[in-house]
Amino acid sequence: GTVTGTDYLIYNNSGATLTINGGIYKSDQATDNSIDRNGVAIYNLGGECEINDGTFDALGYAVMNVSQGGGADLTINGGTFLNNGKTPDSSYKIPGYAVHASGAKAELIINGGTIDGIDIVNEATAIIMGEETVVYNDCRCYALYIGRDVPFYSYPNVIIYGGYFSGYENMPDVYNEAEDSNNLSITGGFFEDNNAALADGYEYKSNVQTINGRTYNYEVVVKQ
Repeated sequence: GTVTGTDYLIYNNSGATLTINGGIYKSDQATDNSIDRNGVAIYNLGGECEINDGTFDALGYAVMNVSQGGGADLTINGGTFLNNGKTPDSSYKIPGYAVHASGAKAELIINGGTIDGIDIVNEATAIIMGEETVVYNDCRCYALYIGRDVPFYSYPNVIIYGGYFSGYENMPDVYNEAEDSNNLSITGGFFEDNNAALADGYEYKSNVQTINGRTYNYEVVVKQ
């Protein structure tokens, strides 16, 4: 089936459990299309959410995972996650990312899916892996952004075991705002560029392949 509407098509609050196994979730209007927290398809605010399949097409974030005091757990095993919002002059998309995680007790696990950009901020934790995980960006942004939008937060912790990563044209695949921090560990995956720092003992190996129109030039392997 198909669910359409404006803001927060499904709102999963603290203490609640949500499992999505399919369907189309389209936020085709927003109360304010100039900010990312409007026009959201799935909003997991402190609950437990598992997404196994489906299409999530939003003017803001397709899926938000946010903790406020307690934990917020989001697991993505498959599906398609799109961000189709526009700036007021329609020149490019806002917020630039389809999946968002924020907060000290927010945990994001990605085992699969095709995702139009991920941003992880404000002490959230993320693990990204899976041969069926594709993270790209058609929104003039990075495939994966790691940072903070509130200064008093520490940076998130992110582990990448696998997946395919491709940023917007001339944009890095992965941007880690905390460049000198140990908050990012990459031990696997395929990347369009070789800009992101890797975990000790790993290196980029040239392994060019084109999948669904996107070219990945490097594979992360154990250093020889």
